[in-house]
Amino acid sequence: MRSGEREDWQRPQHVPGVELGILRRLRCWRRWKADLHADSVSDAPEAIRTRHAIVVGAPTHPKWLIFDCPCGAGHRVMLNLDNAHHPRWRLVTAMPMTLIPSVDEHSPAGHCHYIVRNGRINWVGRKDR
Repeated sequence: MRSGEREDWQRPQHVPGVELGILRRLRCWRRWKADLHADSVSDAPEAIRTRHAIVVGAPTHPKWLIFDCPCGAGHRVMLNLDNAHHPRWRLVTAMPMTLIPSVDEHSPAGHCHYIVRNGRINWVGRKDR
């Protein structure tokens, strides 16, 4: 333990619906985040800001995560978050965004395989990224 730290201090956990402090927002500024919400897929906007994702469904029961692929080819990624359907992903943290498992997207734009951890994209199996 470093000098000056309290022994009973614990890192605060993210609570849905609670606004993040300004320092945490600055720390997440250039990272991927799931900070937008839509009630249904049809309510999702056509354009999504860079490095932002939309959680679709009720806050207590999210169904989809929608974002534009980080490869820049312009295709949209929709990941299932619903436990009742497979394959499914888990949104571990929203700001910065962490997903489990990796995203392996096959689309007309190409094959994109990446890991999203702590708001950063780590490309898998590609040397050109």
